[in-house]
Amino acid sequence: MSAGSAADVGAAPSAAGTVSERGLPTAHDLADRILKELDAAVPAAGSGPAAGVDGLLHRLTDGSAAASRVIVVRGWYEPAPAAAPELLRRLAAAVKAAGLPPERRPRLLVLAGPSGLAAELPEQVAREDVAVHWWWGVHGRLDTATVVAMARPPAAGRAARHQLLEAVAQATVVEVCGPFLDLAERLAAEWDGRPDTLPPQLYRLLCDDGLLPGAADADDAARTVPAARRPAPGAALPAPVGALREDWDGGLADRWDGRLRHWPGTAAVRDPRTGEAGAPEWDWEWERGVRTRIWLAQNTALLPLLDEAREAFTEVIRSRSRLPLPDLAARYGPRRDGVPGLRPGTTGAPGSAAALAGMELGDMWRAYLQGDARLSQPEADRLRTLWRSRNSLSHREALDSNRLEHLADHLTR
Repeated sequence: MSAGSAADVGAAPSAAGTVSERGLPTAHDLADRILKELDAAVPAAGSGPAAGVDGLLHRLTDGSAAASRVIVVRGWYEPAPAAAPELLRRLAAAVKAAGLPPERRPRLLVLAGPSGLAAELPEQVAREDVAVHWWWGVHGRLDTATVVAMARPPAAGRAARHQLLEAVAQATVVEVCGPFLDLAERLAAEWDGRPDTLPPQLYRLLCDDGLLPGAADADDAARTVPAARRPAPGAALPAPVGALREDWDGGLADRWDGRLRHWPGTAAVRDPRTGEAGAPEWDWEWERGVRTRIWLAQNTALLPLLDEAREAFTEVIRSRSRLPLPDLAARYGPRRDGVPGLRPGTTGAPGSAAALAGMELGDMWRAYLQGDARLSQPEADRLRTLWRSRNSLSHREALDSNRLEHLADHLTR
């Protein structure tokens, strides 16, 4: 449905007509505002109640053009949180009493967070004619990656090297920020892309009032949504439950990429004299969690490139070997239960090109150190860099800025 065919009642109420006789806003005030929106597009005709909830329900169930409209209520603008839920309940009852067929029923879309609704309301109203949709887990890795790519500033430098470092930087912002798109946009725009500077840069952003909604849990890289709650393709996403609902409502938690992700904040420091929250406290456990996410991003972005470089370097080892190729493969090739074998997915006899293709970077480096492969100094430097980088990532250790840039130099030559 086009935007022009929906009545959007979300602006803050005007001073007139928003307070009941008891001095409190009610669903009648909301209904009167909706009626004004409807009258502006579809003037009322005929007789019947003209104001309040009864007047609105009459308009929406009398078969007039107004009944085919979509009424959008942004609940967080309502002075009385109960106004929208009350209207929703009464509209459902009125539609049922009027016996309207599905194609002639009015549609009320209420947008609200858990703090603006009674805790039990979503479960109470969810039935065949009232659908409850939680905006939970709707942002994925691609959404965050798109925001980050658009926010990253252009950088000069050698094209291939810049592209590699930029790919790692973007993957890092995506992994660190997860579903929190505002934070991802700020970090992508302001961070220089060097792993060493990311924790202090993130800390500075978390000190900004607009980006620090509150304290959050420690790193939760290993926490995943239980398999039983994963939705089938096309099925509704599970809703947050229990205390998680409050965190989600406050922008502190969401489901992202199959995992439960918390806001990557640190505990706020409170002034003992005033009790007011100040800048977040630097937490070494928090920094370790951030560096774990940096490692996850580097692992994803660099391992395929390192594996390609390893395969290419086997040709250098073959051409520089001082041993017959069967002896080289027997001494340094992949082994299974102490017996020389082939890398999974390869075929051929020991000593063949397929067997040598299974050599790991560490085995190549060992062959060079023991004098069984003769390498030039640039070749030895390249092999050492590839091996050390692969070894660090295999042991869950993120590359620091200098090592990452050194690796990018070797991977893009």
